[in-house]
Amino acid sequence: MFEQTVKNIDNALWIGLVKTLHRPLFSFGDKDITLSGILAAMVILFAAILISHIIRRLMLKRMLAKTRIGEGTQFIIRRVIHYLILVLGLLIAIDTLGVDLTALSVFAGLVGIGLGFGLQNIVNNFLAGFTLLLERPVQVGDFIEFEGIYGRVEGIHARSTLIVTNDNISL
Repeated sequence: MFEQTVKNIDNALWIGLVKTLHRPLFSFGDKDITLSGILAAMVILFAAILISHIIRRLMLKRMLAKTRIGEGTQFIIRRVIHYLILVLGLLIAIDTLGVDLTALSVFAGLVGIGLGFGLQNIVNNFLAGFTLLLERPVQVGDFIEFEGIYGRVEGIHARSTLIVTNDNISL
């Protein structure tokens, strides 16, 4: 009798947990967003970050190290693959939530207008960073002089370039 009561309580707890996870928190368009959907989307995003990290590391140690591709080109390949995996993970996570991606077209238009007006400097820096990555006038590993400071280019990112001087100072 006692064991049956414990099983009934356990079942009731599980049923309550499942109901809580699937209870709609809010609606987006005609879709209900639930806690279980949000948790699943977060797991997918975490998995995308983890997969990106593993693939970049494998590429660095196994694939790209065996080629004659320059250090700067290897960096570009790894960075582009990183962004592609993250965007794909984000799209899968949004789809997992049940959000129709066509519903985001209005939002994308608003973001485009916002980028055009309010974020011009950030977008300029971002595009300049990708121009450096693609045109490669400066590559990772190059030794450069900038405004009287000499140093080695350690990384080129979307919005910044990291230079380490001879005194081991990062700029």
